[in-house]
Amino acid sequence: MKRICLMSGAFVNAGDFLIEKRSSELISHLIPNSEITILKRLNHDYSDRINELNGFDCILFAGGPLYQPGLYRKSLPFVNIQVIKDIKKPVFFVGGGLHHNPYLCKFSDLDRIFFDKGVCDSVPIGCRDVPTLRFMKREGYRAMLTGCPAWYDLDYVEQTELKSKNPGEIQKICVSEPAKSVNVPLFLDLLLHLRKKYPHAVINILNHREQKKGIVSRLKELNDKSGIGFLDISGSVDGFKAYDDCDLHVGFRVHAHIYNLSRRNLSVLYNEDVRGYGINQTIGLDNFNINAVPNRKKKLFGHYYLMKDNISIIHQYEIIGKMFDDFMDDTIEQNFENFDNAFKKMKRYYQNMIAFFMAVNKVI
Repeated sequence: MKRICLMSGAFVNAGDFLIEKRSSELISHLIPNSEITILKRLNHDYSDRINELNGFDCILFAGGPLYQPGLYRKSLPFVNIQVIKDIKKPVFFVGGGLHHNPYLCKFSDLDRIFFDKGVCDSVPIGCRDVPTLRFMKREGYRAMLTGCPAWYDLDYVEQTELKSKNPGEIQKICVSEPAKSVNVPLFLDLLLHLRKKYPHAVINILNHREQKKGIVSRLKELNDKSGIGFLDISGSVDGFKAYDDCDLHVGFRVHAHIYNLSRRNLSVLYNEDVRGYGINQTIGLDNFNINAVPNRKKKLFGHYYLMKDNISIIHQYEIIGKMFDDFMDDTIEQNFENFDNAFKKMKRYYQNMIAFFMAVNKVI
């Protein structure tokens, strides 16, 4: 029996609980003679638990913005450098990524002390997307593209086609909320556009993490005005089941996008940062990058920049619906080939994830 410590970042955000669950499933599937212990990696230094950590055969960090410079000092464990030195068992990193522009990032000496602990001749550092892979290589680390553990639903990894390719079957739509409150007006306009485009569909907002009360109340008002439901799935992984039978996900949450793609559902993501951009670039789906530009003359928010294929458009809120319509029209015209190709790439990167865990298994 191989004892593996999985360092989890799950606290409130449903997406982090999804990473934790899918990481555990991958370990159990690919290292079947393993016993998994989950410890929380946020805001813990484990200075008084060295013996416990050294009792495992390895320590694994999986998913999330693991490789964001400066994150180590703020919220990852082992803040005390002596703790890092006292850990005698192998430390591995898989499926991590960045939160900000990879060309504006650089590791500090303290970051390197932490990540050097994961340097192993036979096990590279696993990266979730192309921008992260390039960043880690520039920083001098041997790395491979594994995708995020959340990409892989073991029941669907071999499937390379959408569940349904009939646009007339869109009867249930799940919409994930923005992480940034500045994007709420844009989000509200998207909801109204979807209601107009799909008047008979069941539409539900899925809230992935704690929001400001004012935002939540505005979203719940849509239930009365437009018949749009509101589901709070924060705090656990269980709420993701609400996506299982949806015909379309559209929204802002990266892990809503990932979850639906992992189950071969139709999904459209508006990117608030490099995480969404990274996954879509890696698997070949269109990128819609949102950069909010507050207008000080207005009480709420004014213009937005959206980028598609590196073309910037300054606009008011209604443009988001037009971009959605164009994407759907193109996708239907292609008979959803863009999604089939994306799923083929996900299947290929799953082979890299297998290779990563096989290498870990040999070391421990």
